[in-house]
Amino acid sequence: MTWLNELVAMRWRQEGERYAKNVNEFVRKGLTEGWDAVDEGALQEDGRRELAEQVFGMVAAANEAGDIEQLRSALPPATWPLLGAFEDRIQAVKSLFFIDEHTIVFRAGATWEAGCIYVGSEEGDTRQFEHITLVGRSPNCETYALVDEEGIRTLRGIHNDLTGELLHSFSWNDILDSIKSLGCPMQSLADAEQPHEQLTEIIPFADGKKLIVVSNLGIYLIEAGVAKLLHPSAEEIEDWSSDDVEAIWLDMVHAALSHDEKHIALGSQGSSHLLYDAEGNLKAEIYPESSYPHCCLFSGDDERILFNSCHFYNGITLSASIQEALASSPLEAGEEDIIEDGARVYAAAVRGDEMILGDAYGYLRTVRLDGALSWQHFLGSTISGITVSPSGKRLAVGSYGGMLHLLDLDTDERDPYAIGTAAHRELARWIVWKGLEQPLQW
Repeated sequence: MTWLNELVAMRWRQEGERYAKNVNEFVRKGLTEGWDAVDEGALQEDGRRELAEQVFGMVAAANEAGDIEQLRSALPPATWPLLGAFEDRIQAVKSLFFIDEHTIVFRAGATWEAGCIYVGSEEGDTRQFEHITLVGRSPNCETYALVDEEGIRTLRGIHNDLTGELLHSFSWNDILDSIKSLGCPMQSLADAEQPHEQLTEIIPFADGKKLIVVSNLGIYLIEAGVAKLLHPSAEEIEDWSSDDVEAIWLDMVHAALSHDEKHIALGSQGSSHLLYDAEGNLKAEIYPESSYPHCCLFSGDDERILFNSCHFYNGITLSASIQEALASSPLEAGEEDIIEDGARVYAAAVRGDEMILGDAYGYLRTVRLDGALSWQHFLGSTISGITVSPSGKRLAVGSYGGMLHLLDLDTDERDPYAIGTAAHRELARWIVWKGLEQPLQW
């Protein structure tokens, strides 16, 4: 292993284990005795930052040599120590989904950046699809939507090469013409020169003939060549137009489709939490518990909807009964509906009776509908995407630090380098930074 500097690697391992032990004890005491009882001075700085450039050089060299197993053993992966040295190269890893238990499709690049799609396998093969800019998946995990400059295709039974049974094709000409026919007095997605680069999310229905198109230029329901603008509302557009606002622009835009495909949840920074039916009719409004809505998720049984709203880097996640919301709109949730009150959530996923929340501090926090914290796990950078494997035993997580993590959940042995409260172990990691010819494994 000519790429390995054993002295640097030893320092990296020793400091990584010490730092994880220090933080885990700090968090344990805070969770068990209360945070008022914790002395913040007990936390010591991570000393690995000064090793960042040397360690990254070894990661790159080990990839060139094909020594990934040895790399992970000699240099246990960590994100936090590298971010300061490589801040100009990081990018979001989001819109990620398991194709099968060992293969993940994901996007590299934040919404405001030109992005592309990768497919990575646990065995080490990583393929890039430059012409595809976004991937979405139906709640039943069977139908995918692929976005490119020609339009949007929906497929079932997708393979590692992103081929599958074609269900439907939506051309951008048809989509944009349909949006134009709505007669919106403001600039919208219909006026975008490169609409395929404007989408933040695409959610297909299981039959592939219906789409939820999410963008900063509006959230739309597309079916059979007909578009319906879900957000902003006609009233909001009228108010904006009277104030001489020229274009629709939504911050923190988000949406989710229920597993039974009966309801659509959505919102943006300036809205309430909103619930629609599958035909695009507004059915309920839930008031946020914090300033700015920016994430939503249906429970596995579709009886409740989780909404997160934030204030700075903190946030509140509430769990609202769909039936109560439909019966009492607008609904103001009570304290008993708050299931988490610390996380600003950018991505979330369901795993059985657990809701996995990815927050701005780089933590995965898992709560149940009764508000009980199940476990938490630190990855080191703001979480941008989460997906659960078909078996429920693995988790793939993307971050704004340009990392994709593959985690083995509920193992029997704690990782001495991991910061968290559960025995989760990382199986594989990809570094997906700007300027790399292809993602690096770690």
